[in-house]
Amino acid sequence: MKVRLKFTKTGSIRFVGHLDIMRTFQKIFRQSSIPIAYSEGFNPHQIFSIAAPLSVGVTGEGEYLDMKLMQSCNLEELIEKINLSCPRGLSIVGAVELNDKETSAMASVTAAKYIITQNKSIITPEIIYKLSQKDSLIITKKTKKGKLKEMDIKPGILNAAVIDDKVVLTLATGSVFNVKPDVVLQLLTQEAEVTYNPFDFTIHREDLYWGEEQLTSLSKPEIEAF
Repeated sequence: MKVRLKFTKTGSIRFVGHLDIMRTFQKIFRQSSIPIAYSEGFNPHQIFSIAAPLSVGVTGEGEYLDMKLMQSCNLEELIEKINLSCPRGLSIVGAVELNDKETSAMASVTAAKYIITQNKSIITPEIIYKLSQKDSLIITKKTKKGKLKEMDIKPGILNAAVIDDKVVLTLATGSVFNVKPDVVLQLLTQEAEVTYNPFDFTIHREDLYWGEEQLTSLSKPEIEAF
């Protein structure tokens, strides 16, 4: 049985990195005594994966974990058992059964929506408009081999707006094209002629998307071209 869990990551646990979150879930699954499947071989490990891991310091309310179970389970009881072992800041809020041929959330994610609180009013609708009028937005990125590479991230900014002084971004996310919100904030503060300070912003990821549909059955908000 394959199951997709939807979970939240809030509070101080947002400062815990991805590898430690993976270890935390391993411990949670052992303590909750759910029938999670293990890989074969000399060093068996629990079979689960997390889609598009959050950066350290970013909170999220639409995070996804795919797992394989050795037998069928009642999803409501599964959620309850897991939540009893979750530390403060992690909470399972939903679960759906997947068919065996379903592509993993990790491989399917194509976009993410962020709600960014400004601790100082720096980014305005005018600043976003000015940035959107540029033909390209070139950044320098370090590759896995340590080389520097220039890339245009403008096609990866699917939508950007300021609503009630909060910056709302929908960005390309995943293995094919990945744009991080802090990179966009740096470009926006540069356009505002202000030195970028990460402590001026609190970043929250509202949800993840795949293709033309959201990872859950919830309706997808309108996404306009940047």
